[in-house]
Amino acid sequence: MHKTIWLARLLLERGPLTQTEILQAWCEENARNAPMARSTFFDNLRRLRQEFGIEVLLCDSGYSLASSPADNQLIEHLTGFSAEAKRLSPTAQAIRMWRPIIADALEQKLCIQMTYRSPSRGTYETLLAPYCLHTVGDLTYVVGRSSRHRECRTFALDRIQYLKLTPSHFKIPKDFSEEAYFYNSLGAYAGPSYQPAEVVLRATPTLAAYFRSRPLHNSQREMSEGVFSFHIAITRDLVARLLSFGPDLVVCRPESLVVEMRSQLRETLRNYSSTNV
Repeated sequence: MHKTIWLARLLLERGPLTQTEILQAWCEENARNAPMARSTFFDNLRRLRQEFGIEVLLCDSGYSLASSPADNQLIEHLTGFSAEAKRLSPTAQAIRMWRPIIADALEQKLCIQMTYRSPSRGTYETLLAPYCLHTVGDLTYVVGRSSRHRECRTFALDRIQYLKLTPSHFKIPKDFSEEAYFYNSLGAYAGPSYQPAEVVLRATPTLAAYFRSRPLHNSQREMSEGVFSFHIAITRDLVARLLSFGPDLVVCRPESLVVEMRSQLRETLRNYSSTNV
């Protein structure tokens, strides 16, 4: 979480705290166990005042928030902190925290400054023009044009570290629609770079009945008894979903997907063949 938002949440939940206690709390909660520099601490006090209008007072017992009930509501909105929110999963807390800011950006057509943590590329910043919010199961994503990538991308809300509305306006392209963007995909991987292919699956009678009542994808078509075809992009989400059906499902084509399924199954079997715990 961004240090400024983290500091507001810490003081709301545990304040007043001394500077040493605050720095120690950051070290304990930071995934890298890295301490917060004292200069960074004072920078975040300044940012709380200048960017959010939240004052922090220093008294004999330490630093605490100088806030009215209305200010507390603002802090709870920014940090997602409340008795109810504390009972939510980290993913649900992230959605609760960032979704209102993104909704405001969508309504006002304002860009947002975002700090994002990618599992493969580390943490980076980008200016995002949000086009829509998209939900897949328990996860929520924001889709929009990223200044860093210079194209439309999909970002998971639970990987956002910091969001801030900017005064920069944007226009959603006339040819963009959420339905069209995700039409050829299953899950979060979508867009022009994910081109569909013909996928043919063979299901057991029980799974086939399930597919008939709950189609796997909007392009589903039953070619013959228990054999289904799809016009769908081959993504990690699709592979994971197909693997979840276990021996009740066999991928017939394309060959590239058959090879990927075999590779995933071999790797899984190899993991279970080890006697190490």
